[in-house]
Amino acid sequence: MHPLMFQSYDEISKYILGLLNSSSQQILLIDGIIYNLLVNTIFNDHIEFQEFMNEWNDASYYHFQCEGYMKTLVVTKCYSHMSIYYFINNLIIPAEKHFAESLKHFSKIKVIPELTHTEQFKLLPKKVDDLKKIAIQIKEGIKLYSL
Repeated sequence: MHPLMFQSYDEISKYILGLLNSSSQQILLIDGIIYNLLVNTIFNDHIEFQEFMNEWNDASYYHFQCEGYMKTLVVTKCYSHMSIYYFINNLIIPAEKHFAESLKHFSKIKVIPELTHTEQFKLLPKKVDDLKKIAIQIKEGIKLYSL
């Protein structure tokens, strides 16, 4: 079903929950790559990578809260304006902020030759791009609430 054809908060929320589930899978894949990179001490010692990791971890934390909260809304059908506002303002916006900050650090990391030469690192930009595409869909889906 195309998002513009949704009629109710329930349909919109189920759509967004599906996107959140997909982005969770991407986050877990990226986490696995990052974990493998951290075996190499050059990543542990590089300040830009540490800053990326700090923001990435905060973003992941808020993302998984978003997913859990949305699942609760879908199961309980408690779609009040306040619950949607809470979801957007207290979960989505902080998640977006931390993901944006982590991507700023990631764009700096991508041009550092001593960090980008490993085969594991070469997987990371594609997975991050896949996650960004889903994030755009989530942002567009949230607009459908018309609050």
